[in-house]
Amino acid sequence: VPVTVSCGAAVYPADVDERLGRVFSRLKRCDCVAKAVELGDPRLANTILVGMLSTELPLGVGVWREAIEASVKPAFREANLAAFDFGRRLQ
Repeated sequence: VPVTVSCGAAVYPADVDERLGRVFSRLKRCDCVAKAVELGDPRLANTILVGMLSTELPLGVGVWREAIEASVKPAFREANLAAFDFGRRLQ
C-alpha cells in the first residue's frame, strides 16, 4: 500500500484492478505479503515479486539467483532464494 494511501492522504480507486487490466494485458496479481507470511517472514514479499518478475524478462534463472546470492546476507540467503523460487511458480 502506498504511503499516501496508508496515511489517509489518498484513496485507491474502487476499480483499480479494472484500470490496471486495461493497461497491462498480462497483469499478475498476488498478495505477496500474505504469501511471504506463509513462508515465515513478511519481509520476503519483495523477493516473491522479483521471482514473479523474473518469469517475464529475458534473463536466465541462474542470473537472478546469483544476484540474490550476491546481495543478500548469508543468514537470509536461503529464505530469499526459496521466496524467489516460490514467486517464479506463481502463474
